[in-house]
Amino acid sequence: MSSDPRRSPLGFGRTLAYASGQWVEAIANNSLSVFLLFYLTGACGLPGALAGAMQLPAPLVPADPTVVPALPSGGGGLYSTIADYARFAQMLLSEGRLGGRRILSAEAVKLMTTNRLPASILAKDFATGLQRIGPGRGYGFNGAVIFDPEAAQMSVGPGTYQWDGASGVWFWIDRKNNLFFVGMIQRLLQDSMPRLQEISQAFVAKALPSGAILPH
Repeated sequence: MSSDPRRSPLGFGRTLAYASGQWVEAIANNSLSVFLLFYLTGACGLPGALAGAMQLPAPLVPADPTVVPALPSGGGGLYSTIADYARFAQMLLSEGRLGGRRILSAEAVKLMTTNRLPASILAKDFATGLQRIGPGRGYGFNGAVIFDPEAAQMSVGPGTYQWDGASGVWFWIDRKNNLFFVGMIQRLLQDSMPRLQEISQAFVAKALPSGAILPH
């Protein structure tokens, strides 16, 4: 990856997202597809995450979900439901627990959701998709971290972990305010799209009680 993320041909974060699939295969000693099949539908209890389990209209599916790609991506490719996504978000909000079961260690969740970028990178203030990396906005493991909402000018609690997807999906986990949000629309990412994540965060902030932990 380029030392200057703005000049990376893959874009910031995408290299890690794709490489993470290879890391999972090495650690699990199995293919990413098989690992996800048993782990997501078993330990996490996400039945909709089974590729091909849902009959989706052809216009919504860019590829045959029953065909396993030659190089499965660690950064995307599953077909699932908003209920499944909500369970995943709840698990992260609960520091790795879901339905009374430990899915991830609390330490692993902390590693994922803590900014890992030095001040020298944050000072560059650049965009990656609809996300920005800059003052108050860092990057953990495969997700943005809003560690200083006031500096980032965002209506969320400190430590909020978030990301979005090219197919009209966005989410955030605000542990300080004990909430998560999952948004889904049927529209592919375009430069002209409104900042739906920031818009929905502003609406949620207004709906929170007066004791909510938000920037002034």
